[in-house]
Amino acid sequence: MSNRPKRFKTCRVLATGAEGTTLWPFDAAGDTPKPQAPVVLQPGAPVPKGSGVRDWQQLVRPRLDVAWFDASSVFLHLLELPTTDHAEMASMVELQLEKLSPLPINQVAWSAEPLGPAGSTSTAVIVVLAPHSDVDRRLVELEEHGFVTDRLEVALVRELAEVAKGDGLWLLADPDLAPNVAIAAWNLGDRWRRVDLLHLPADPVAAADFLGKTLTQTAWAAELDGWLDHTPRVRIVSPAALALAWVPTLEEWSGQPVETLPCLRREAVAARTAACQLRGTAGSLVPVARVARNRQKYVDRLWLSGLGTIGILYLVVVLGYMARLTYLESQRDDEKVNLKGLALQYTNALALKAQVAVLQEQVNLRFAALDSWKAVVDRLPETMTLSTLNFIRGRTLRIDGTAAEQARGDVLRFNSDLGKVMVRDTPLFSKVRAPRIDTRPGGNVGWSFEMELNVGEAP
Repeated sequence: MSNRPKRFKTCRVLATGAEGTTLWPFDAAGDTPKPQAPVVLQPGAPVPKGSGVRDWQQLVRPRLDVAWFDASSVFLHLLELPTTDHAEMASMVELQLEKLSPLPINQVAWSAEPLGPAGSTSTAVIVVLAPHSDVDRRLVELEEHGFVTDRLEVALVRELAEVAKGDGLWLLADPDLAPNVAIAAWNLGDRWRRVDLLHLPADPVAAADFLGKTLTQTAWAAELDGWLDHTPRVRIVSPAALALAWVPTLEEWSGQPVETLPCLRREAVAARTAACQLRGTAGSLVPVARVARNRQKYVDRLWLSGLGTIGILYLVVVLGYMARLTYLESQRDDEKVNLKGLALQYTNALALKAQVAVLQEQVNLRFAALDSWKAVVDRLPETMTLSTLNFIRGRTLRIDGTAAEQARGDVLRFNSDLGKVMVRDTPLFSKVRAPRIDTRPGGNVGWSFEMELNVGEAP
C-alpha cells in the first residue's frame, strides 16, 4: 500500500537474514539518510530497550521504523501503469487487486514497488502480495521483540530494483536475505516484460536444473505472447559459489556467456530501503488500519504516562503543602500569643488611623473645593454666566449658569476643558458628566453639569 511522505528525523531498518538480525539506524536530516552505528541482535533477542521504546521524543523527532518481510511468503506480479506518480500507482493497483490476488482481497496485504520507467509516461511496477495472516504474524513477532513496525517490505524486491539495470534476463538470488528463493525478471528492449518468484531446491545443482526447465517454459509462453523473439542475455546476481553452480546450465540454455554480479551488502540494501521509504516512493505491506492502531496505542501510552507523571507531581505537591501547612500552623500559634499583647496597641492604632483619615479627607475636600473654584473661574468663557456652584455630599461639584443661544459650543468646550484640569500632575476631576442644556425665554440657554472630585490622595 502507498504511504504519504512525511518529514521524519530518523529511520531504523530491522534487517533480518541468514546471518542474523541487525538494526540499522539512519539520520534523515538531509536529503540522503546517513547511517549510524548498527546494533547486532542475537537470535530471539529483543530490540534494546533504549532504542525500541517510543516516548515523548517522537513528537519532536518523528522516527520511521521499517522491517523486512520473508520473500518466500509473497506473490509477485508485474504491471505497466500509465503514470509516474506513486500515489496514482497505488490507486491503479488497488483497482486490479481482485484480478491479481490468488486469495480473496480481504485476506491479502499488498504493496507496489516501482521497478523502472516503461516509456516517457509509464512505469513498470512490481505488485507484492502476501497473506494477511503471515503479515500479522510477522508484525506480532516484531512487536513481541520491542519493534513496532511502520513499514514492511521485501528486501529481495528492493535489491532487484537497485541492481537490475539494462536489458536481459535478471536472476537474483541472495541466500542471506531469502534462502532457496530467486527472482527472474525479463527486460527486453528497455521494457520490463515479466517478473517471477521462484522457489528453488536447496542443492545448487538441482536448483540450476530447475531454473533451466522453468526458464524454458517461460520462454515458450513469451514466444506465444509475442514479446520474445530471441534468447536474452542472462545476468546472475548472487554469491559467487551459487553463480558458479548455475553458470554452466544457464550458458547452455541461452547459448551465450552469462554475466555474474555480486549481491548488494545488507547495509546497502538497508540504506536504499531507508531512502525510498523516507521519500515515500516505496510501498508497505503493513495495513493502514494497523498503522492507525499503533498510532493510537502510542498516543494512549503518552496520555497514561503523562497522567502518571502528573499524579506523582500532585502527590509531591500535596505532601509539600501539608508539611508547609504544619510549619505555618506552628508559626500561627506563636503569633497568636504575640497578638494578644499587641491587641490594645492595634485598637489604638485603628482609632488613630480613622481620625487621621477623617482629617485627611477634610483637608482633601478643602483644597479640592478651592482648586475647583479656581478651575471653574479661570476657564469660564466670557459668553457664559455662572449662577451657582454647589458641592453635593462633599465629592460632587455641580455648577449652573446661562449663556447666549449661539454659545452652545462654548458650553461644550468649557465642559471638556474642566475634564482636562490637572493639579499637581493629578486630574482634579475623576469624571465630568456631559452638560445639560435647555432653552430659556429671551434667546438664552441654561446649562449645568456635575463633576466628581478626585480626592483619593492628599493634594
